[in-house]
Amino acid sequence: MNSHFKVPCLRLGTLLLFCYLLANASYGQKSDKVALLRSNEIQRKAHMENNAALLVSQIADSMINVDKGDISTLSNEEIKTRFESYFKVVKYTRWDDLQAPIIQISGDGNWAVMFVKKLIDLQYIDQDGNLGAHHYAQFAWESRYHKIDGEWKIVSISSTDKTLTESEAAQFK
Repeated sequence: MNSHFKVPCLRLGTLLLFCYLLANASYGQKSDKVALLRSNEIQRKAHMENNAALLVSQIADSMINVDKGDISTLSNEEIKTRFESYFKVVKYTRWDDLQAPIIQISGDGNWAVMFVKKLIDLQYIDQDGNLGAHHYAQFAWESRYHKIDGEWKIVSISSTDKTLTESEAAQFK
């Protein structure tokens, strides 16, 4: 091959390889975003159905929790036990996104963060099984995910919330 053609062919080959890698990275990010949004939907279903096992299926073996000025690390089993107890005394009627979740995925595709903003409407269940008054809250949180054995798992969460009145919650209907 003529030496005049070697450099342009090498550049073209490099450019084609770069485009191929970029296209595959873009596809990977799209499929990862779909998987992360699915995790958000599974968490919603778990709350609406009071299903602690389904909820913790989205969480790694342990999770760091940042809430109310405290930092704690809980095992998956501890989280499950807490939610089993909690779900016995509450019924959710809303656990809805107030805006589309914001997702950022690391360049290597192994870490992600999802920011969510939710409207929560729940009722406490008394000892006789009767539902109490509605409690409304707006939550916002940041969940950090790690891809473990090809699956996204929550490894930490930082959360904030504010109580809403019924009329404040009604603006989101």
